[in-house]
This record gives sequence, C-alpha cells and structure tokens, in this order.
Amino acid sequence: MKEFSLTLLLSLFGCSFILTTSVCAQSDYLFLTDFDNCVSDDMSPLGLTVSTQGSPSCVCSPSGDAFAFNDASDAFVIQDSNLRFQQAFSISIVFRPDSDLDDQRIITYTQDCISDQGFKISYHGSRHTLGFELSEALGRSVFFELDLDRNRCWHAATFVKAGASYIAYLYGEEVFQTQASATYDVGQNAVLMIGTGPCVPVLANSFQGALDYISIFDEILPILDIQALNYQTDHIITPNALIFLNDQITPEVDAPCATSFLWSPSTGVSDINAMMPELSPNETTTYTLQITDGGCQVFDSLRVLVVDPNEVTCEKLILPTAFTPNGDQLNDTYFISNGFVVDRLIRFEIFDRWGGKLFTTSDVTMGWDGQHQGKYVHPGVYVFKAEFECNGEVKTQVGSFSVLN
Repeated sequence: MKEFSLTLLLSLFGCSFILTTSVCAQSDYLFLTDFDNCVSDDMSPLGLTVSTQGSPSCVCSPSGDAFAFNDASDAFVIQDSNLRFQQAFSISIVFRPDSDLDDQRIITYTQDCISDQGFKISYHGSRHTLGFELSEALGRSVFFELDLDRNRCWHAATFVKAGASYIAYLYGEEVFQTQASATYDVGQNAVLMIGTGPCVPVLANSFQGALDYISIFDEILPILDIQALNYQTDHIITPNALIFLNDQITPEVDAPCATSFLWSPSTGVSDINAMMPELSPNETTTYTLQITDGGCQVFDSLRVLVVDPNEVTCEKLILPTAFTPNGDQLNDTYFISNGFVVDRLIRFEIFDRWGGKLFTTSDVTMGWDGQHQGKYVHPGVYVFKAEFECNGEVKTQVGSFSVLN
C-alpha cells in the first residue's frame, strides 16, 4: 500500500494524523488478545467476555504463548452486544496451520450457518492459502485468497476494510487490494467465533493449528502496527560461510518452538538431529535443515565453502558452471566462490547473450539471484565479467554459465 493511498482512505473518515505514527482519536481496539501466559482474555477497552469451548492447549509461539486447536470442539466464542463493526475496521491474526484440510474456519462473525451477512477468515490446506470473505447479503460480497509463504510456519495477516475498499497484508507488506461495488455492512449482534464457525462440521472444518495473536481495530490499523506483527522464525541465521579444511563452524538457528531438526547430508555433521551442530565438511557442501514446528515443516539451507589453505591463490576466480534460481533455497545464488582471495573486487557483472547488463556489484560477498527488474530470467546461457585486484595488479576474467530451471 502506498502512503498516499493510506492517507486518502483515512481522510475519507475525517481523521487528521501524521502517517504511520497516529490514528483517529476515536479509534481503538474492539478485541485484542496475544494469548500470553496462556490466557485468552480480551485486552481491549471493551473487555469482552471470551467463552472457551473444548480444550484448546497452550503451546509455544515465537512471541510467547499461543493456543493450539487440536479437536473439532476447540474454540473461543464472543457474543457481546458491545462488539459492533462500522464501515471501517481491521483484523490481524498470527497463526500456524497444522493440517492440509480445506475450509478451516479461523475466525467467523455471523448469526448462524444460513445467514448471508458477516465475514470469515479460512485456511485452505491443499492450496496453502488464506481466504477472506465478507458479505452483506446474497450477491453482495467480497472474497479473495492469499498465497502463504511455504518457507514459514507462522503467518501474519491483516485485513483492512475501509468503506468499499479492501486491503490485505501478509508479513507486514501489502499483497492485495480491491474495490467492491458498494459499502457492505456485516451486521450487528452476531457471534464472533475463533477456531470454528456455525457451519462446522457439516459445510466446513474447524481450524487445526495454533493462534498466537488476534486483534480487531475499529478503523484502519496504522502501518507500523501491521509491520510489527511480522516476525520470521524457523530458519538459519548464519549466512553462507567459508572455512579452511579441517576447521568447523556452528550455525546459528532461530527456531524457538521447533520440536525436531534434521540436517542433510550427514557428512561432517556432529549430530544430524541437533538444532545447531558442528559442521566440518571436507569439501564445499550445501546443507539442508528440516525444521518441524508443530504440524508444520519448513526447510532452509547453508552453503559451507571449504578452502585448502595450501591452494589459496588470487590468479583465478572460481565460479559455478550453473545454478538454479527458483526460490527453493538451494543453489539460488550465483557468486564468486573464492572471492575472499582477491585484494579488491572492482566490478562483478552479469550479461545476457545480447550484452544486456542484468547485475553488477563491487561487494565480493554479493551474488546474483537470477532476477532482472523483479522477475526471474529465462533458462539459458549467460556471461559474467569480473574485474579485480590480485597482488597489486588489475585482472579481468570472463566466462559463461547456465541458468537452469
């Protein structure tokens, strides 16, 4: 969302403010809980009563505590006449899905299953998407789905309704915006259900996973608050590393709630099931780490470049003959493997077959991600040119490599 657009939307409701630092004076949270200390109480000024159904279990989350919904009967329910939705409101959630089932109701607000008025937020496991649907009556509704990042277990989403405008954010960034034909009213005095819905289990499924945070704001949520919800865990913090032969490295991993780890290949790994084992490969190796967090599994990789100190020279740079920039975290970057040997990198450039420059850097630690102007290039043969200082002399090396699917 561009700042101008936010300013325009907020001005529609007669608010005066400095963008991202303040909101309308009359605005506040309608409902707010972060489940810390294993408590589901509403922390908003309304102090709504939250009823517990079933036995949601308190589990670890990256920010503290969360509630896991393991059984179809697990849910939180709010039925309070003080919960009223105006023409503008924002809903934020942080959650971890644990099941591949579709139509899992994370949040619903409606009077009953046959009502055409209200809204719902659902997770669709087979597509790994998050759906938002708001309806005033039959034929007067808004629906869209957001693709979730498959390299994350915990997902932060915010849905903003501003009159007839709808904006969606994932991980603190705007990913979708649409305009309805009219301003739809979700009604009043309905039931807010968390982890289930009135159509469960006949026409939909209950949510199977964990919820770390839920908030409902009675206006457009400030962008800084939206961005603050984004935290990435379950990944390797240590960047690609270089070690000398017979040395080792202990990678740093951020996975506070993970239940298991698996490193592969096992060669040179002190303990393949440890969170941060010692890695001591005898040759350059790309390690993959499988992290399990609840019912979620994600993968990250770490490339360890091994150098024999007896063979260190700056006369010739070492570069791969091919790489696969497809976003799978494996062999996704094309870079100078032994850049540490040069006195200074003057210029490292990538060209297409017609001589068009696609990438340039003077930072020896930087590589090309296979993209040009925000899009991945097509498979084929490309050319690199490196200009560098070696033992006080300026040298140039040119070669070709392949981009593969």
